[in-house]
Amino acid sequence: MIDLTFSLSNGDIDTIIDDDNMIQACIRRLDTRLDSTLYEVYGSDLQSLLGLRKSEVNLQFLEHSINECLSQDERLTDVSVTCEYTGNGITADIGIVYEDNVLDFTY
Repeated sequence: MIDLTFSLSNGDIDTIIDDDNMIQACIRRLDTRLDSTLYEVYGSDLQSLLGLRKSEVNLQFLEHSINECLSQDERLTDVSVTCEYTGNGITADIGIVYEDNVLDFTY
């Protein structure tokens, strides 16, 4: 699940730093549509997977697509993805490694 909340300090929106910033960068990369007119090398093709039938093969294809997308970020030294069908859709548990930090998040 994506958290769209933000916090304020002295009337200004707080800056996201460190681990939270890296997770946000990954989510933004996944949410951005890979498109030859706007972004040739940034983003994902996840939108093209909408409407596919539930199957193990499609889950593996989704895992591969997420892994390939996040691996474009040179700061990441490792990416692991596990997807599963949930009641309302698909959940991806993602693990990333950057600068010797191991981070896990759900998308």
